[in-house]
Amino acid sequence: MEAPANEGICLSCNTRQITWKCSECVGCDSFCNECVRVHHRSLPYHRVEHWTGTFFEPAWLCQANVVIHLGHRGLPCPNNIISDGAGGSDSDHSPQPLHDNGMIFGNGLPKLKGRDYHVVVDKSGVHRIRIIPCGCPNAPKGNERYVHYLQMGLFPASLQNIKTVFTFGVLDDFRMDNLECKTAALNYWHKIVRVTSNEFPKSVPVSVPLYA
Repeated sequence: MEAPANEGICLSCNTRQITWKCSECVGCDSFCNECVRVHHRSLPYHRVEHWTGTFFEPAWLCQANVVIHLGHRGLPCPNNIISDGAGGSDSDHSPQPLHDNGMIFGNGLPKLKGRDYHVVVDKSGVHRIRIIPCGCPNAPKGNERYVHYLQMGLFPASLQNIKTVFTFGVLDDFRMDNLECKTAALNYWHKIVRVTSNEFPKSVPVSVPLYA
């Protein structure tokens, strides 16, 4: 389980070298750079590992250039295809250095900069993912853009300058934990932080839980 399967050849295309392994896909499937993005287009919250050449190390799908597109049920907006380098570019998909204000966090949550990067809180942990807005002329703009987030199962923490969102799955999971196990919001948040990175919890950017 700790070595590349299929003699190091991608199990999906059976052509390119394995660079990624998903611990949440059935059978812990292994993929090349291209196939991991295609396979996880609708599974952006899976936890993955990256092949260093000698072993698999914990990594993140944002480092494989997996993105979320708004307005077209997860598919790239036709008006963004030309300008969106993440939608089809295969230039460099190796993991980015993991750091936060100059402090190395090992395999903690990477700090990524850019206007499209969001903090996404899911049952699988906290993620940083690039969420690309729809570029169609009739697409909602400004404070009305939350509609597209809701259509993708994402609940914005704010309606202005949306940067943090919660998946419907994590909200339902917390509601059930609170109902059946009497889990307080703070304790549930601490669990999410540990699930994200048990070794480097300080790499998680959100420090205050959302109280219902």
